[in-house]
Amino acid sequence: MNRKINLDALRCLAIIGVITLHFVGGVETLELTVGNRLVVNVLLAITYTSVNLFGLISGYLKIDTQNHSSSILKILILTAFWCAVITVVCIVSQNVGGTGITLIYVFPFLGDRLWYITCYFFVFLCAPFLNVLAGRLNQLAYKKMLNILTIMMSVISTVCFKDFFHVVNNGYSVGWLIYMYLLGGYYKKHGFAQKANKKKALLLLLVGVTVIVVSKYILEFILNERGFSTDKSWILYYYSSPLTLMNSIMLFYIFVSGNWKDNFFGKILKWFSTASLGVYIIHAHPYSLDHVLIGENLKWVVRDNPILTLIIILFSIIGLLFGLSIIEWIRMMLFKLCRIDKFIKRIGDKIDNVMTIVPDLEQKQSENTIK
Repeated sequence: MNRKINLDALRCLAIIGVITLHFVGGVETLELTVGNRLVVNVLLAITYTSVNLFGLISGYLKIDTQNHSSSILKILILTAFWCAVITVVCIVSQNVGGTGITLIYVFPFLGDRLWYITCYFFVFLCAPFLNVLAGRLNQLAYKKMLNILTIMMSVISTVCFKDFFHVVNNGYSVGWLIYMYLLGGYYKKHGFAQKANKKKALLLLLVGVTVIVVSKYILEFILNERGFSTDKSWILYYYSSPLTLMNSIMLFYIFVSGNWKDNFFGKILKWFSTASLGVYIIHAHPYSLDHVLIGENLKWVVRDNPILTLIIILFSIIGLLFGLSIIEWIRMMLFKLCRIDKFIKRIGDKIDNVMTIVPDLEQKQSENTIK
């Protein structure tokens, strides 16, 4: 199957968004001027779409395929590799304090860290059944199901400031990623609305980002006036917010409907896209988030001129992406030399033979009869 450059570009945008979330999250804890605070709020409003984009891409690519266990095995082995390497580096440099911390660095899931990989593992286990469901539903039924899920998981939980169904957790959950998977799968099977176009999508994206940012200031004012915590002012930023969901779909449409050429620039996008998983694991590891990408270490980013602050943030994020991608490339070369990838594929193929679900039993029986 030929790779689609537009999806590689979208994956690159998503990993840049995740890095921005964590980088700017550290900057956000500092004392900022009004201008710098606005820069932070705008960047976060845009990049909160990143995790949704990964979920949409997964559904778009896998909704009509059989199991590919080698892909999830690769993710698990890659996670174990980088967690072990980072932990060893921390021990050697004496940056690990205690057995408990060491265990969390080796097994981040024990401390509820690297949550996306944990949740994605369960989405992978559910994928064969989700694919069968999506295959059996006609377009109208599929659309109605998604409408119900959107109201339950996005609209109600945001408007009421409460996750009544205990499956959303502001988007940090298996339930939300399954919803993203099904949504991406819908667009793969049935496409976008005929009236959709890139200009409208871009306009809606700009309106969505603007409303999210403005709403935060309004909610902060109201909550301060009533003596409440301002934590809820972020409600429209979260992954499960209707506006963030809309922005994610608009970005997804803009890239999926594009026609990207497999030229030199396309090859660069492929390279960064392939390295994106390793980049995520390294920079989102507990040590990185708790000791590196924290406000105290990011004071140098903030300047009196908010435009200069924005430029420094953007260049820092691109630098992080480039540097971590090179490190991940070295890992890929090491695995290739040791033939680990081939071993993973062989094991994955054997697991697929056991786990594959035939969506239509009658079709299977018919094929056997023909044979």
